[in-house]
Amino acid sequence: MAAAPLIASDIGIGSVEIDASDVVRLVLQFLKEHGLSSSAAELERESGVLVNAVEAKGRLVGDVRSGRWDAVLPALASVELPAEAAAAVHEHACYELCDAGEGDVARELLRHKTLQKLRGAEPERFLRLERAVGRAAATGGYGGEAPWPRGETRESRRAAVADDVAGAVGAVAPGRLVSLLGMALRWQAHCGDLRGSGGRRVDVFRGDAGDPLSRKSEEERPPKRAAGAVRLGAGSKPLCCAFAPDGSALITGSSDGFVELWDPASCRLRTDLPYQRDDELLMHDAPVLALAPSLDGTALASGDRDGCLKVWRLATGQCARKFPKAQQQAASAGAEESAVAWSRDGSQLLTASSDGAVRSHGLKSGRTLQQFRGHGGSVSAVAYLRSSGESSDAVVSGSADGTVRVWDPRSAETVSTFSPPKALAKLERRAVADKERAVVAVLQQPGSESKFFVVDKSPTAVLADLRTGVAVAAFSSRDEPAKPPSEAAHALRKPGCDFVAAALSRPRGDYLYCLGEDKVLYCFHVQSAALDRCCPIDDAKDVVGLAVHPHRNVVASFGDGDKLLLWKS
Repeated sequence: MAAAPLIASDIGIGSVEIDASDVVRLVLQFLKEHGLSSSAAELERESGVLVNAVEAKGRLVGDVRSGRWDAVLPALASVELPAEAAAAVHEHACYELCDAGEGDVARELLRHKTLQKLRGAEPERFLRLERAVGRAAATGGYGGEAPWPRGETRESRRAAVADDVAGAVGAVAPGRLVSLLGMALRWQAHCGDLRGSGGRRVDVFRGDAGDPLSRKSEEERPPKRAAGAVRLGAGSKPLCCAFAPDGSALITGSSDGFVELWDPASCRLRTDLPYQRDDELLMHDAPVLALAPSLDGTALASGDRDGCLKVWRLATGQCARKFPKAQQQAASAGAEESAVAWSRDGSQLLTASSDGAVRSHGLKSGRTLQQFRGHGGSVSAVAYLRSSGESSDAVVSGSADGTVRVWDPRSAETVSTFSPPKALAKLERRAVADKERAVVAVLQQPGSESKFFVVDKSPTAVLADLRTGVAVAAFSSRDEPAKPPSEAAHALRKPGCDFVAAALSRPRGDYLYCLGEDKVLYCFHVQSAALDRCCPIDDAKDVVGLAVHPHRNVVASFGDGDKLLLWKS
């Protein structure tokens, strides 16, 4: 390939360039791995490009040192070695074939293009080799003075040739084209451009997943009508739920200790997952109170009432790590509160505890790494405060004592303490702050490194900078909605009711959804801090939690019944 063109690709705010010959090498490797040797040979001939790497470099070098030329020479057929290294390999192989009485094989090797190039570059060297091959073919052996320099042995020459090969040959993992396609599909699923396959066929050429949910993320809008229900069955009720990061599953944790994955479109159990199809469900010995999928969607952390934390591989259903006593009894009697959060690099987990402590756990070590103590009540919300300007993310926790704390992840010391009522009083310029209430949610604002939505069991949520302790906006159930509520919402709504749960629309966080004790979902427009609309969620006696789809305008809610309700815009 003459002067291979460069292919430019935008990455973030910059771009990278890819050599077109590298793309050809990916295709060549794929063709050879799938037995399409004729197609690969034609592509090599037409493009002039070789793979120029081997899958097992160590094995190749070992074969050279052991003189296994029947394995070495085919492996080097797709590698473009420097001229001297290539000549040394083929020359030494030829001499060893002569010494082994394989004169006819050596004569065939003498016709190889590498040794023919040696004939033109170093005629005397080639002539010595040709004479040795002739004697071997005639007598069945080498029958002459050793061809390598005086003082060297066969083994030392092999070692020298092996060093030349090791320095010139690159290593490449098998299946690179398929691996890159897999990474691209996972990234598309993570960004919402492609729904997780769930056993479906994906057309990678046209970019079509063959599924109505494989579109780009929708414009964020509040939900306003029912979209289905997930039923757990009699005697079981949902205690927590979360959507997979790619939106392919709604994950539930139940009172009978089961963790299950559901298709959010059909509201049916994901039986395309082998472990669910075979009734080998993810299970705890106690009610499951907290769920947290990893950021890449490959793993799931689940915590139960007995303080046991498990990490599951979602593709296989295997328990990859278990912390039997990650926290004290996770919830006090009648107060089902617990929380789990992943670190940005996926190496650690945070857990909330009823003894007022937050604990971090290392996945590799399987041990508790740090304890953060200072809250005067059970901890109900934990998160990592993600900051690009610092080497590690700070820890954030919300508690039943009515405060939010920011912790140093290394020293476990409190960096700052935030009181929503006091911050709200300053924002509204009131002299007296309301009584502190239990914090139910701490949500980082997308695109901000320090601003969080803090929702407590009061009628007002606040958006605050947790590093400065200053509230910048308030969202109240007392506000009148911009869009007139439906008759059902009007009948249920009690202005000034307390919030019991909250979530942000995704992925941009244009809306803050606060669930009221009156079974109404209050949908606030974040930029204006105005109440946009009220949506009735009236299927259960008490509604206690919700989750938001990462790329669709779909909200899941659950209460004291045996089902979760899905709502869409």
